[in-house]
Amino acid sequence: MQVGHRIDLFEQAAASGFAVTDVDGDGWDDAVFLGLSDGPVLFVLGRAPYGVLDIKSSQKVADDGTVVRTLAATVQGARRILTLGSNGIVRLYGGWPLVEVATRTAAPDALAAEIGDADGDGHDDLVVLTAGQVLRYDLDSGALTGSLPISGHSALALARLDADPALEIILGGVAPGRVLDGATFATDWSYVDPFGPHVVAGRFAPDPTMRWFGLDTFYTLYRAEPWSPLWSASAHYTVTAAAAGDLDGSGDDLLLVGTLHAAMAIDPSTHQEIWQRNPVYEGVQRIAAVDLNDAGSRQVLYSSGAGSELLTLIDITSLLPSWTHQVPTGRFESVALGDVDGDGRIELVTAAQGEHFGTLAIFDAETGREKWRNQITINESAPFFLAGHDVQLLPHEGGAGMSILFAGESRSRGRATVANGVTMQAELLLPDDRDPMSVRRAARSATLDFNRDGTRDYAFATEALEDFPAGAKIYVYSGTDSRLLWESPVLGPSLATVHNLFAIPQDDGDTELVIALHDGLRAFSAASGLLTWSLGAPLDGATWIAQGVSGPEIVLFSATGGVTVYDYATRTPQRSFTLPAPLRAVAAPKGDASLLIAASNGRLLQVDGISGAVGATSEVFDSMEQPMQPLATLTRSQTSWLIAAATDHQLVRFRLDLDDRVFQGEFD
Repeated sequence: MQVGHRIDLFEQAAASGFAVTDVDGDGWDDAVFLGLSDGPVLFVLGRAPYGVLDIKSSQKVADDGTVVRTLAATVQGARRILTLGSNGIVRLYGGWPLVEVATRTAAPDALAAEIGDADGDGHDDLVVLTAGQVLRYDLDSGALTGSLPISGHSALALARLDADPALEIILGGVAPGRVLDGATFATDWSYVDPFGPHVVAGRFAPDPTMRWFGLDTFYTLYRAEPWSPLWSASAHYTVTAAAAGDLDGSGDDLLLVGTLHAAMAIDPSTHQEIWQRNPVYEGVQRIAAVDLNDAGSRQVLYSSGAGSELLTLIDITSLLPSWTHQVPTGRFESVALGDVDGDGRIELVTAAQGEHFGTLAIFDAETGREKWRNQITINESAPFFLAGHDVQLLPHEGGAGMSILFAGESRSRGRATVANGVTMQAELLLPDDRDPMSVRRAARSATLDFNRDGTRDYAFATEALEDFPAGAKIYVYSGTDSRLLWESPVLGPSLATVHNLFAIPQDDGDTELVIALHDGLRAFSAASGLLTWSLGAPLDGATWIAQGVSGPEIVLFSATGGVTVYDYATRTPQRSFTLPAPLRAVAAPKGDASLLIAASNGRLLQVDGISGAVGATSEVFDSMEQPMQPLATLTRSQTSWLIAAATDHQLVRFRLDLDDRVFQGEFD
């Protein structure tokens, strides 16, 4: 079954706004928003079960085109999350985890929408604005209860501006500003100038009655009774987002503003900025006042369209970020499972690609909580300044925890770092500037005692960077003094032809370094450095089985689903079978032929490695574009395994439990 997943790689965070409500009933507010990651994803940011702020839910939802608004609602007495798509579909989500519970139909091509008791009948309405009309829908039934033709308006806000029970509908845009009665759609007030593309209503000091701001490159405060503007000020930059928020519990709202360059809070009573954060990359998309930590005073949460920090939470006491969501630099290239810090819990270690610099991160494998991440830096000599292509976990002999090998590149230089998983301090950096691997990208790796000195050495598959001589080669470095021990001949045109490295101890004390290439296997002796044997067979990946049917075996597979198992000693085929295509990865979690785990067509498959029969299958968890899928397994007991997979957009964690029964159709 799926233990959990993380979708960290996304964009367009909260472009349709934040819906702030307690969706899981834990007593703390959550911020629900949509993002894009191979389609729309509904995220929930809030206090996670492990006690810290995190994105605690992320699930793919139906694609309704551009989602105009994401709103918190109460429908027929139940707490719901509402989304309105450009296709006019209204979706309601409820329960925990959130699931779609109902759909409605509204006007397509909406420009804005808000929820409130617009007609004053005691029940909330959904008010929708299009280019040609403003419409009111009963939220409980979904029925259209009123509409009015309009033009030139693109923004709306709801507020109680007079004594009658109906709310007013404030319309902003390029046309002259208008205020409508929410029940009759009669015009309460029309202003000579536009309110601008953003309108925000709130209790803005020093008057306790509701007022509203219109914002563009200026922001102007308006009032009712008498209808009039009160004051204006320059926003200095074009406003991209605005909201009202009581940040100190006084009952007075501040004006929260986002621009292309900054996020800020403005005190309407003094007309002064009381807080500003620069720089904001790619502009502020949405901004909101929240209390996600139950701190008594609210925080400011804002999103950016792109950049390394898509979400930022500002603590109003310190005026500093208390939480950010840092987007990985690219898709995860490698995953590994193990108790790296020696705390008795299993960690998921990952490495992501990037241009010169990549995300390296460690997560709790059970809960998904992030435990460590390399920091963004411009210091190229920093040990974790690298774009990772491979991760290996290396047990500490006689001690708790593990060492972690990250291999990849660092600004046009090959780079590998060995870190102590307990302290996350670098133990070894490879290579130095004079070494030939310094101008090559490192990817696949293996460890072995190459020179028989009792110390672990490191082998890397590499390819040339930039204009240096091309070709894939293997380099082996000493774990004692980092010197180059061995260099292979050119094995192929690029790293794309090198799929795996295996270090296989031999009975005579030698070690064979077996390289799985696109056209077969080649083995080199560590003792002599010479080629000892080769096997011609086209393949897209390979897996080592220490205990095969009659000895060690190597599994070769193709993306089209073909699997052939070879006896390691004789290099003769023992059996073959076909699995569903596209086949992206094969692992042997038990180390024997009785159980294989295959990643195929967005699912994990339990496969009998002798007969090729498929047993349990997981649910579909992602589409795959990359040719091979990072996959890691860890034995929890004789009948239970933890499995981690990386896709183009997410990290997924599964548990496979088997007993004497035969499971079919699900991991359980």
